[in-house]
Amino acid sequence: MQSLRDIALDRSNAELEVGYAVSPLVSVRALAAWGRTHGGITFGQALERLPTDPYVFLDHDRLLASRYWHVGGGATIALTDLIDLDASVVSFLAGASTHYGWGATFGATWRFLPSVAANPAKRISRPVRGVRRSPRPTPWR
Repeated sequence: MQSLRDIALDRSNAELEVGYAVSPLVSVRALAAWGRTHGGITFGQALERLPTDPYVFLDHDRLLASRYWHVGGGATIALTDLIDLDASVVSFLAGASTHYGWGATFGATWRFLPSVAANPAKRISRPVRGVRRSPRPTPWR
């Protein structure tokens, strides 16, 4: 990665999301995120550079040697075959030189084509009356 203001800013990030469908219309998920800056400067070093480089304040979030663990969870509800509502909350678990606290997101998804996965009744294939399906030929016959 390119350095900024002669400071190396290589980063490593990892995220994990695990979900479970409680019902065909409701799903929940757990979230975890880890991040580390290989290089960067501490907040104290950023303050020391401020008198000689006032623009360091504008880039201080990118310049800090951040380390963090974030955890959270969320849920999605299918209102119709076309519309879902979702929400999630993420909280700071541990770290340094990063943002502390929690954040929440709320969203809506509108699909242009109906999803058969949202309505389990549409996934079941029913034979047409009066039509008999022939068995598939097997390769070893």
